[in-house]
Amino acid sequence: MSQFKLKQLLQEKKKDKKIKADMKLKAGEKIVLQADTDEHARGLVVKWRKTGGYDVYYWYGSPDKIVPAELKGDGESFGDVKKVYLGYHPEID
Repeated sequence: MSQFKLKQLLQEKKKDKKIKADMKLKAGEKIVLQADTDEHARGLVVKWRKTGGYDVYYWYGSPDKIVPAELKGDGESFGDVKKVYLGYHPEID
């Protein structure tokens, strides 16, 4: 992350302390998200780790059935994966 972007994020964070979230996820808790479609039951499971960061996986048919999904980051494909960890960036604080 560039120094400019980091400074910009820090300034935005100071300005906007109140965030209107749709829901809050407690540390160590998992949440099951389901796509709003009648075609197929599918969605994501997200867990916020107590140590920071998130575990995310795609499910199909049932939340306990983890299936591979394409992972893209910054427009680049990293292939099919089953579980993803999204890490915490302390330099943003």
